[in-house]
Amino acid sequence: PETFVSKYASFTASKARFAAAKTWLVNEVPLHMMVKQLLKQIPVLLGERKRILDVGCGRAALSAAIKEKGYEVWGIEQDKGAADTAMKRIDRVIQADLLDIGSIRSEIGSLRFDAIVFSDVLEHLYDPFSILREYRDFLHPGALFYISVPNALSWFYRLSFLLGRFEYADTGVLDRTHIRFFTFKTARRLLKALDFEIVAVDYTPFVARAFLPLVKWIFSKKTVNAIYKFIDIF
Repeated sequence: PETFVSKYASFTASKARFAAAKTWLVNEVPLHMMVKQLLKQIPVLLGERKRILDVGCGRAALSAAIKEKGYEVWGIEQDKGAADTAMKRIDRVIQADLLDIGSIRSEIGSLRFDAIVFSDVLEHLYDPFSILREYRDFLHPGALFYISVPNALSWFYRLSFLLGRFEYADTGVLDRTHIRFFTFKTARRLLKALDFEIVAVDYTPFVARAFLPLVKWIFSKKTVNAIYKFIDIF
């Protein structure tokens, strides 16, 4: 019995550690790999506290990092599970579809934000132009949008297209849920059509996104079950 308990406890602890590692790698590492440049654009707040709205905040990994810089951070997230997690990490979360402008207006009221973040969100929308125009009303005059979109013509996809390959995937630029595809040129065109002044442009080397499918495959259910069986052997 002692051997069994020791083995079972070790197996359970290993599963718990592995599950924690999976959550961190799948949810947190991609964030730091792909929006690190966006986060760099948001300065550490030293003076009067400012308010930022993160649209489509998910579990608030990015929002929490912004909050650590001294900001009051609000988020909008439709998924209840993600919203519940986000509520523990930032100041306030509006659980709503980001397209439901009426509900969001009623929640925000007369408050205005010093910045609004759209991090890897616009590519999921049929009409990003209209959404940005609506959310502009939630900003103070002279406030900022921080926007991150995947580049559909990064080196990897240029090569893929050249070879005649265009396959949707579970993640990455050709994510099955992506409706719009952007390049540096078309992203600029969108913002200029809204009369936005572009004050900074940055990018993340595509190597980060290129390896994300591998990370997610490693921690897929099939692979995880295989690793659990391997742990159980020992």
